[in-house]
Amino acid sequence: MLVIAPLLLTACSMDYPVQDLLDGYAAHAADRELLGQYLADKALTSALDSLDLLDSLGLTQVGIAEFHDVHQIGTNLFAGCLDVSGVGFMDSAGDSVQLAGRQETISVSIWFTGSSGARRISAIETGEPC
Repeated sequence: MLVIAPLLLTACSMDYPVQDLLDGYAAHAADRELLGQYLADKALTSALDSLDLLDSLGLTQVGIAEFHDVHQIGTNLFAGCLDVSGVGFMDSAGDSVQLAGRQETISVSIWFTGSSGARRISAIETGEPC
């Protein structure tokens, strides 16, 4: 679920800017054809399952999430804040659907796999509000 002022974070061992990859994913989170350019493994499976669930409910995701304050905390592991306040959902009639009890910002841990142009987000785990 997921456009940010570029904060081009590049880890010493990473050739692909982390923030660019996160921004790309956020901009294309509702496009199953493009998800494979940004996601792999558990992250890709989870995103596709989420899109399938939305389809089964007759909902469409609109808007763009933003990743903020992203920083490296381990090898291929980053932490930050995910802001979904710009993301909404529409039903088949084009009416906005409000989600009760949704957190607008939530802390995330983000794992990456691959290297260079093949780098992908392999998992995203959510935590407490940020």
